[in-house]
Amino acid sequence: MVIISHKHKFIYIKTYKTASTSIQIYLGKFCGDQDVLTPIEPVTSEIGRLYNETVKNFKGFYSHIGAKEIQKLVGYDIWNHYFKFTFERNPWDRAVSFYHFYKKTKDLSVSFEEWIQDWIKSKKRVSNYDLYTIKGKVAVDYIGKYENLELDLRYVLDKLKLPFEDLPKEKSGYRRNNMEYRSF
Repeated sequence: MVIISHKHKFIYIKTYKTASTSIQIYLGKFCGDQDVLTPIEPVTSEIGRLYNETVKNFKGFYSHIGAKEIQKLVGYDIWNHYFKFTFERNPWDRAVSFYHFYKKTKDLSVSFEEWIQDWIKSKKRVSNYDLYTIKGKVAVDYIGKYENLELDLRYVLDKLKLPFEDLPKEKSGYRRNNMEYRSF
């Protein structure tokens, strides 16, 4: 997913398991008619369904599109003049989050240990790095940290001169906080 706001001159690149859908919904309400908003997949709430009614201008764009493809689609002038940002998360915490998301949405009955071994062997996306880099170099102006989500999102919104409010909760709540995964 990507949001390209010509109205506010920013490009938001969506990464995996970083509250990116909630950020997408939040930023979407500030976008104008000419801005690019890609749909949420899968929709898991009424908030997501309502957001998907507002998506527009996304031909050629898709969920989790990388910086290189975005740059090609928007052109160098927009790419070089817009504020580009994304969010990243501790890789171990992201893996635990993926496990709970898959367990809930795909009705998995495997243990975390079994799942993580299969996930590592299958070489599924463990890193978001390819989404915000071009030829191995970071291509965004700012990488916020999931672990500092509110503070880092406030920084982005201040830079864009947009107000901060609580984020909507989309695709969350799949995991119990009392589970211990560090012993693995």
